[in-house]
Amino acid sequence: MSAADTDHLYIGSAGEYRVMAELLARGYNVAVPRVDTGDDVLVIKVEDEGDEYSLRRVQVKTARPATKSGSYTFKVKRLQLESAANVDLWYVFLARSSDRWLSTMVFRREVLRDVQWKRQRKSSGDTVTFEITLSDDGKTAMLGSAELSKHIDDWEDWPTILPGTLTPLRR
Repeated sequence: MSAADTDHLYIGSAGEYRVMAELLARGYNVAVPRVDTGDDVLVIKVEDEGDEYSLRRVQVKTARPATKSGSYTFKVKRLQLESAANVDLWYVFLARSSDRWLSTMVFRREVLRDVQWKRQRKSSGDTVTFEITLSDDGKTAMLGSAELSKHIDDWEDWPTILPGTLTPLRR
């Protein structure tokens, strides 16, 4: 295995653990599926004092800068993105500079699907490619002319649900 392949595996795993840590700090139970069928993290939200549960699927994508221009490339499986499955699916895109996490972008599947159709993102066979340009401070995200900054650290749909849980992690 090449050094680039090994680096990709380590950064990808680190990104998954970063997302799981954030969700745990917010009071959600997280699990890594024993068999990888396309979901990186399963999130279980216990409701009504344990009588009801909801399930969310999370796909984590990590990237290092493709060029010095601040461009990060995230590849998503077309079938997963375009599926009509009724279980919530979220994508978390993590951008890592050489020495730190620069940006965390949180999207519902429907948002990425909308961006794909409206902006005609690059697609090739089984994948759809999102090339996102980030500012040096990681607070501005652009996909072509589309502004995606509102998705940076957008955990609004993942509120802290347990009293006394840790304060959510921030950069």
